[in-house]
Amino acid sequence: MQTLRVTSLGDLETGSLVNLERAMAMGARFGGHIVQGHVDATVRILDWSEHGQDHRLEVELPAEHRGLVIPKGSICLDGISLTAAEVSEKSVTCWIIPHTFQITNLHTKKTGARLNVEFDMLGKYVRELVKAQLAAAA
Repeated sequence: MQTLRVTSLGDLETGSLVNLERAMAMGARFGGHIVQGHVDATVRILDWSEHGQDHRLEVELPAEHRGLVIPKGSICLDGISLTAAEVSEKSVTCWIIPHTFQITNLHTKKTGARLNVEFDMLGKYVRELVKAQLAAAA
């Protein structure tokens, strides 16, 4: 039941496209950022617009997760490792290149749709370590 509560799985209909990728093999070349597949939250698409061959994807940034995304940092949306091009207090914008648009389920999404989000693991560790240090110093 946690999966249905935390993810957008319940929004899917029979035949919906999902993004699946095999786990990285130990010792394999590493590209992108570390994605574990643990969904932290869902976010709504605020803007999904075409700009030439690229697409602009702006999603909401929940208050409890602010600080976990930085410009040029990583964010995982619906299992897709992306670069955060712009970060504001309330949203994150990623630019989607044609290849990513074509090989993922993003081409099926519309403004208002919910996406699963996994925030950068290193950012989550840093946040927890800083919280622990501040609590110990208090």
